Amino acid sequence: MLSDPEDETTITLVYASRSDDAVLLRTEIDEAARTHPTRFSVRYIGPSTTQLEADQIAVSDPVQAVTVNPANATPASPASTHPSPAPMAPTADNETLAGRIDKPLLQQLLPPPIDGSVVLVCGPSSLVGQLCGPAARDGGVGGAGQGTGQRAPIGGWLGDLGYRAEQVEWL
Repeated sequence: MLSDPEDETTITLVYASRSDDAVLLRTEIDEAARTHPTRFSVRYIGPSTTQLEADQIAVSDPVQAVTVNPANATPASPASTHPSPAPMAPTADNETLAGRIDKPLLQQLLPPPIDGSVVLVCGPSSLVGQLCGPAARDGGVGGAGQGTGQRAPIGGWLGDLGYRAEQVEWL
C-alpha cells in the first residue's frame, strides 16, 4: 500500500508493548513512518522507566490496533460526535507514550469511524474482547448476527467509539 504512489490510503498504528525492546519490527515500522509521514503514523504505548521501577502500572500483552482510512472516505453519518484526532506527526524517535491502551486514548489517537475505515486489532484475547466486545469471542457471527449471514454488532471500546462490525477485524 505505502509503496504505491497512486494509493492515498493513510494508516495509523497504535502499538502497545511491555517495553521498547519487545516491539517487533520497530526499525521497519519507524522507517515506514519516516519515509511516508503523511500516510503512515505510529504511536507506541508502554510504561515509562519511572513507572516500571515504581510498578505503578501494568501494561497488557503486546497489542496492535491499526486503522486504515482511504483518501476518499466519508463520515459514516452526519451526526457523528467522534472528535478529530490530535495530529500524529511522527517524532524523530517515535517516542513511547506512557500508559495503557484504553478508550480515551483510542479516541485521541484513532481517526473517527468513517465509511471506508478499517480497524485491525491484534493481541491477547482479553484485550481483543475489551476492544471489540463479545463478537470477538465468537468470530462475530453469534448473538444478533447469528443465522442472518451478517456479523454481530461490535461492542467494547471500538463499538462505543462508533465503529461498525464491517469496519473491525481481529486476528
